[in-house]
Amino acid sequence: MSQNQIRKPPMGWLSWNMYAENIHEDLIRAMADAMVESGMKDCGYEYIIIDDCWSVREGRDEQGHLVPDPKKFPSGMKALADYVHSKGLKLGIYSDACRVTCAGWPGSYGYEEVDARTFAEWGIDFLKQDYWLDVPEGETAQGLYTRMGEALRNCGREIVYAVCEWGSNEPWKWAHSTGAAMWRTTWDIRDTWDSGIYDVQHNGFVNAVDVNAPLADFAGNGGYNDMDMICAGLYGKGSPANGGGACGCTDTEYQSQMTLWCIMNSPLLTCCDLANMNEATKRILMNCEVLAVNQDGCTVQGRRMYAENGFEVFVKPLENGDYAAAVLNRNAEAGRFHLDLTQFGLPAAAEVRDLWAHEAVEHNRYGLDLQVESHETRLLRIRPQEKPCCVHGD
Repeated sequence: MSQNQIRKPPMGWLSWNMYAENIHEDLIRAMADAMVESGMKDCGYEYIIIDDCWSVREGRDEQGHLVPDPKKFPSGMKALADYVHSKGLKLGIYSDACRVTCAGWPGSYGYEEVDARTFAEWGIDFLKQDYWLDVPEGETAQGLYTRMGEALRNCGREIVYAVCEWGSNEPWKWAHSTGAAMWRTTWDIRDTWDSGIYDVQHNGFVNAVDVNAPLADFAGNGGYNDMDMICAGLYGKGSPANGGGACGCTDTEYQSQMTLWCIMNSPLLTCCDLANMNEATKRILMNCEVLAVNQDGCTVQGRRMYAENGFEVFVKPLENGDYAAAVLNRNAEAGRFHLDLTQFGLPAAAEVRDLWAHEAVEHNRYGLDLQVESHETRLLRIRPQEKPCCVHGD
């Protein structure tokens, strides 16, 4: 698929963090139904993505094709794709660049052309390509992903390519050249605010922010730094998301995650049970003003411009000359923060709107004072009366 066709970060739903291997076609159909009925589709969500453990674990058929598990997907993937497409949505699937997947199912190594053609024949629209660490001798991550990227370009169908290499081999430096539209910069996200340490089992929301924030220069032009799934609505219920002792977050923390993912232009792939969302989760996932920051035509990742005393400021330019600014409070207590617009190259003569409160924010030529709760991230849209200068940050 042409890289230029991915103009905005993909939005959708991914099965892993909530359901792991406990997936089946009725569940996938139910998530597609819920995405439409809840109003998520109208907000821009469009991908329903099946993660690991969907195929027969024992291997491939005599022609080398992956075979959907007949107990989980008795109707087959083509019928499931047809159903998802009938809802005006797109179907995604999972594979691995190595011999086996992270959970031990067959990977795509040596079968890239076969798998790409199979996915195309089924009507697949999105491929998440993982990277289990049984790398064959003489191979590299970049080489393996390039091979699948070429296979997808030759498969006869437009399939969005997502590199899930976890950041170990710095995919932000090379993944776009493989044809990928997005590449993971972090380990798997966990359902926790701050894991304290950062490794394969520990990655909270702010830990992912710290890894991703310095990588803004590598995103844009149809390719996006991927910080992994949006955890709103999990509340500690997803087994994979609870790795490393994670046990759920507050709605304020989930709202902060959404804000930070939006301003840093990460793909927005939710993972909770869409058919049973509470009102708080719906509010977080379907705030169209917030989502517009992520889906803006100026596909520049927001930059961290300030980080002192537990407060951080991120600024992102928007297509029409507006700016988005996020103010994060990482402290355990609420606090007040003075946002001096001119400090970040923004004129004081501007309209300021709070995108979570849906209301204008009063300010003067010295800036504005914000009350920011513990672990809250305020998100503002700033409409200057004069075009501001460019912004720079880490």
